[in-house]
Amino acid sequence: MLLVVLSAALSLLLAELLARAAGMRPLGNWSSTEPLLCFDPVLGWRNLPNRHGELVTPHFRIEVSTNAFGMRDQHCSVDRSPGTRRILLLGDSLAWGFGVGPEDRLDDRLELLLPATEVLNAAVPGYSTDQELLWYEQQGCAFRADLVILQLCGNDLPANVADREYFMYEKPRLRRAADGTRVDPVLPLMAPSSGRRMHRWLLTHLALAGAVDRAVERMTRSPASELSLRMVRGREAPLLTRWLLARLRERVESDQARLVVVTSSTWWDHYCGPYETFLQSLRDEGFEVFATESSHGFDSAAHGIPGDGHWNAAGHACIARALAAYIERCCLLPARAADPSNH
Repeated sequence: MLLVVLSAALSLLLAELLARAAGMRPLGNWSSTEPLLCFDPVLGWRNLPNRHGELVTPHFRIEVSTNAFGMRDQHCSVDRSPGTRRILLLGDSLAWGFGVGPEDRLDDRLELLLPATEVLNAAVPGYSTDQELLWYEQQGCAFRADLVILQLCGNDLPANVADREYFMYEKPRLRRAADGTRVDPVLPLMAPSSGRRMHRWLLTHLALAGAVDRAVERMTRSPASELSLRMVRGREAPLLTRWLLARLRERVESDQARLVVVTSSTWWDHYCGPYETFLQSLRDEGFEVFATESSHGFDSAAHGIPGDGHWNAAGHACIARALAAYIERCCLLPARAADPSNH
């Protein structure tokens, strides 16, 4: 029995070494934020509050801290200081600052560029538009921002029609009925099972696990189901995303604030159609849209973390300068901060 176990272990080790020699890599970045997240029965997962530590990946090592609200930000209160304007930043790992340390993130840079303005970073790694809408309705509206910035990138569109993220967490799938009304998800969501957690651990630590997973998926998915998936992504994902953004804008404006959508072509899913076509559809529907690619001097290669895709510190700084100028040029913030008691 011992010889059988040792033989199997050596065979798996050899297969793992061969997989890595062939250029395969485990999905390591997906596990790096796991100690900073916890299950949420409504949102799927959320940031853990009052955490401090290091985030280490093959590409970087950064310091990470969260406040009492789970925001990757300094201590803040629900009520604003008199005379201070407030921006609330929603988004995923790009806005959260994956790969950059304190004072290098988009929110920190914006605070330096916009006088008398507080920027709260409420982004959560892996979030998509549906979760950002739910979080704002349940918690974000209490912060009474003057401006809500929603960062959106290419993988948000397919994620809005997905059932699960990170191979482990269930997603709150918001849908629209035929008459355009909102259909709320069935709650509570189920916590990740031990089997899902093991599956994720294998994928994020073993290159061989990813290869086996992809092979099984190819064998079990029929051409018809693959075509159906592409049709859902190509037709429903952009429509649903625009509808979710419209619901968020409606809620934000009812709170006497404004919404700007900051887009990025990073990880754009080509099944969802051309990136520029999606941007034009948002503008046609009256959204304030700031495309990061329009930032003066922005270069996706120079301003991205090599081998990763997230913005580096120079990328955050470049986008912050252009976004601050856009906010001031379009008068998206009040010239003088309103009295919070009357906001």
